[in-house]
Amino acid sequence: MNEAIGDFRRALEADPTFTPAAERLAETLFGLVDFGFVETDRGVSETKTAVEAALKLDPNSVAAHHVLCRIHVEYDWDWSAAEREVMTARAIAPNDLGALDCLGDVRLAVGQWNEAARLYDAEIAGDPLNASAYIGRVWSYVRLGRLTEAESAALRVLEISPTYAWAHYHLAMVLLTEGKKEAALAEMQKETVPEARDTGLVVVYRALNKTSEAEAALASLSSDPPWAMGFVYAYTALGQTNRAFQLLDKAYATKDTDLFIIKGHPFLKTLEADGRYKAFLRKMNLPD
Repeated sequence: MNEAIGDFRRALEADPTFTPAAERLAETLFGLVDFGFVETDRGVSETKTAVEAALKLDPNSVAAHHVLCRIHVEYDWDWSAAEREVMTARAIAPNDLGALDCLGDVRLAVGQWNEAARLYDAEIAGDPLNASAYIGRVWSYVRLGRLTEAESAALRVLEISPTYAWAHYHLAMVLLTEGKKEAALAEMQKETVPEARDTGLVVVYRALNKTSEAEAALASLSSDPPWAMGFVYAYTALGQTNRAFQLLDKAYATKDTDLFIIKGHPFLKTLEADGRYKAFLRKMNLPD
């Protein structure tokens, strides 16, 4: 990604008016932040600067509006601003599927899960081989209690892309929500992303009342770089509620990319009755 960023910048040095390079630069800079490769505030600031440059070259850059939408969803938690970017993109390109995806994420975040599901379904209808769109379907269907369909969507991700990162984690999450604990364990053990696997194993082992195995998985969970929300899920599963809320505050401070999907998350159900949970949702501009 760093090599790509260098290439896009060299292209812009050769031709400062070359909009595609400006768009791809913004997208790749955002990718660095999204994958946790750079410090969040600095990465988002650099991405916003690149987006502004792309929009200066072409105010109708759909790609630039997409990146702004993602920033507003994942880092600013500014749902109305995210929706404005989506609507701008759709006005420019009415059949744009990326706008459906980002608007689906907005609806998912604020708890409008039927509408989120409709948007992800529309995205899939337009591009049936887009594995990431099925992840959106999984998240919305789980919240709606459409668990059989959520499981089918998670399986479809692996059919399309057998090495898709986090795919086994998502399937295991659905299976656990369905009460298929042993199947969930088998899937979680297949996950290739270490923090996803270890976090998921804490949750699944605790559901199986295998506390020692859960604690061993927690000990394996990497803290460098830390995935704050992974620890939130783990400590919630272990019943350490105060510690879970402490780490939620850390996730907020570090702008963890999982925070926008906090509302209705199946791994956080036991926190929902706690007044601190509702207060946290309000802090994120989410309805409680």
